[in-house]
Formats: sequence, C-alpha cells, structure tokens
Amino acid sequence: VSPLLNALSAQSIHATFFLSAETAKDQPHIIRSIVNSGHHVGLLIRKPQYPHFTLQEAEESLLSSRPWLTQAAGQPVMMVRFINGQNSRKMSQSDAQANAQFNRFLKNQGLASIDWDIDSQDWKLRDPEKLLTHIVSELKSKKSGIVRFQEISERIT
Repeated sequence: VSPLLNALSAQSIHATFFLSAETAKDQPHIIRSIVNSGHHVGLLIRKPQYPHFTLQEAEESLLSSRPWLTQAAGQPVMMVRFINGQNSRKMSQSDAQANAQFNRFLKNQGLASIDWDIDSQDWKLRDPEKLLTHIVSELKSKKSGIVRFQEISERIT
C-alpha cells in the first residue's frame, strides 16, 4: 500500500479506498495508513452479492461490517459499495425496487452508496505501465470517473 500512497501523495491526489470488514479485522494498519495519508475509506460489502439479496441480508451485512472499518479508521465510515457495483447496472423492475429500498436504508444510516464507472482491469493488466496507460486513457475519454481497483495490489507493484 505504501508505494500507492506515496504515488498519490506525489501527485497531490486524494482517493477513497473501499475496503472489506475482513481487511479491517486482519490488517487494520493498512486502514490507518490510508487515513493518516489524508484519504477516505468506505465499506466494501462482499456478500451478499448485489442484487441477489434480501433487504434483511443487506442490512445485517452492513451493520455487522461497518463497526470493524470504523474502528480501524478511527473515524465514521460514510460510504458503502457492493463488490459487483450497484447503481450503474441494468436492473429488472424487482431489482430496481430492492435497490430503492436499500438506498433508503443507507440514507437512514447516514451512508452514501458509491459505484464505479471505470474498471482499472488490474486483475488482467499486471504491468504497472500498461495499467496506468489504461486508466489515464479511460479518464481522459470520460473527463472524470471513479476507478475500481481490486485488492490485489501486491501483484502489480
């Protein structure tokens, strides 16, 4: 994580990292490094996979996961993202209704749901230069965006 945080700092870039409760439990020092470097953290919910959940399952997952990340970060967690995304996907009418219900729940919890619109393809592009070229190209074509990275940084650093 340090090389990435150093690179962001060198370019005066502030980022938000969405991390799982498992990461917060197993490696809280990573969360603290991110926050101490001036970045934000949000909660990445791995299960249940969106949109295949009941509202109760989603609420339980969020309520059991959020305290871990909040504790590791030392500050309230205000953003959440499902591993497969949420808002940008085409949905059936029933999935759209579930999405609306869940977004009301999030709002009541003081959380914002964030979704990505650029896949970094870090799972495929292992060479850092190719990865950077891809991301810059996507950002230039869209003018702005939210880039999704996997938690596999050790493979490309």
